[in-house]
Amino acid sequence: MLFQATTGFPSVVFRFLADPLWSLGPFDTVAEQYALAFRFLGAVLVGLGARRFLRSFWIWASLALAFSPVAALIFLPAAGLSHRRAERKKKLEILRKRRPGLSEEELKEAVSFESNCPHCGALINFKLGEGLEQEEGKPWVLLCRSCHRKLEISP
Repeated sequence: MLFQATTGFPSVVFRFLADPLWSLGPFDTVAEQYALAFRFLGAVLVGLGARRFLRSFWIWASLALAFSPVAALIFLPAAGLSHRRAERKKKLEILRKRRPGLSEEELKEAVSFESNCPHCGALINFKLGEGLEQEEGKPWVLLCRSCHRKLEISP
């Protein structure tokens, strides 16, 4: 057990959040029953946080319930890819299927230039020219191919 049990309500709640579930024993008092409810709530919150890191809700909520929501929150960011890195990896795979002739360097650079049109939400890629067209007589003005509105390029 990480913490010695005392009679106060805050210490019982903290003990239930920090110690593994199997080391806790019977839940006799009302404070221990409330602490168990807080533990379930903490496990649900850890599960929802796991979804942000593209991890399984049920696995992480179960780990948080069995071991400790506090420990699960500490290990969750260290367990794998962040949401942004996973999203970038998914975009790279999609672009690799769309453009099989590009090298890895060109693919990585093209992914960083990919975005959505601020007006209609269509997919555009400034590096590859996908989803873009130029205004006649003004090749420096870029238009969205879907909504034909001018795109502002900011550095």
